[in-house]
Amino acid sequence: MVSDVLTNTPSQIGVIVTEHGYKNQLSSKQISELEEKFDNFIYFKNDKKIPTVTQFLLPYVDGALSVSSSIGYQAALWNIPYYS
Repeated sequence: MVSDVLTNTPSQIGVIVTEHGYKNQLSSKQISELEEKFDNFIYFKNDKKIPTVTQFLLPYVDGALSVSSSIGYQAALWNIPYYS
């Protein structure tokens, strides 16, 4: 999904990618490949394992997209466009 979103997003728009605080889905290799291919790929490495890191970033973004997360509901509370 990340690659599809980046492919279909204009390069001047940054795409911040976060992962669930309990389990990462992207490998180091995948992250490196995405960084090399897409200048607008912004990966938030959550070294501190903050379980709800995306919620802290949400008020500062122009739009949100998620997979099986409450981010859509939270985006609505902040009046942030949600894409699915």
